Amino acid sequence: MKYKNIAISGDIGTGKSTLARLLSEKLDWEYISAGNYFRDWYKSQGMDVSKVYGIPEDEDRKMEADFKKDMAEKEGVVFESRLAGWLAKDYTQTLKVLCVVDPEEAYKRVAGRDSVSKIEAKALSQKRAKDLVGKFNNLYAVSDFLDEKYFDIVIDTTNLSPDKVLEKVLDKLNTNN
Repeated sequence: MKYKNIAISGDIGTGKSTLARLLSEKLDWEYISAGNYFRDWYKSQGMDVSKVYGIPEDEDRKMEADFKKDMAEKEGVVFESRLAGWLAKDYTQTLKVLCVVDPEEAYKRVAGRDSVSKIEAKALSQKRAKDLVGKFNNLYAVSDFLDEKYFDIVIDTTNLSPDKVLEKVLDKLNTNN
């Protein structure tokens, strides 16, 4: 089977955005990030990005509809969001990748990325993850959107460099194309 798109999911600090950017560059594919979409929306509204429930349901549903439409119609796209794999569950020509990581490593990564202490990163990450599970359960009646059953490949990024993670996904693509 030939994959025409890739959907990358994972929790906070798993390396999903890094992987998506690397894949986009390596394959010369378009990169669509829900995080970027929502950060832009928050910025346009003058809102704090940490306010997960600040986005109206219609904006969430618009993003979901756009992702699904693009997954069905486009080719050569790397989709990245916590829900990307779950949203792509019915698209057999989309490679669904789940990035996982040891929580302590995730907090360390988030602390470095956001220039906060590891303790602050842990508190922010846990709150955001809890809020998102609640939000997605409310919007889509799903709380297990990161369950491995929705994915073609699961990669533990804890002890892997971004290039090694990229290599694993490229290997999966090459064995199926």
